[in-house]
Amino acid sequence: MHELIIIDGGPAGMTAAVYAARTELHALLISYDIGGQRLPFKLTATCGGSANK
Repeated sequence: MHELIIIDGGPAGMTAAVYAARTELHALLISYDIGGQRLPFKLTATCGGSANK
């Protein structure tokens, strides 16, 4: 059983998933794709976890 269900893989959904993982909640993320508007770009310097190459 999931303690939290997150619908949408955009910035808000991904943030919710990160905070759920930090608090060790058993979460389920449901989304058609991950990334929202950040998805089409190859490099975003201010996006957490992105490599600056």
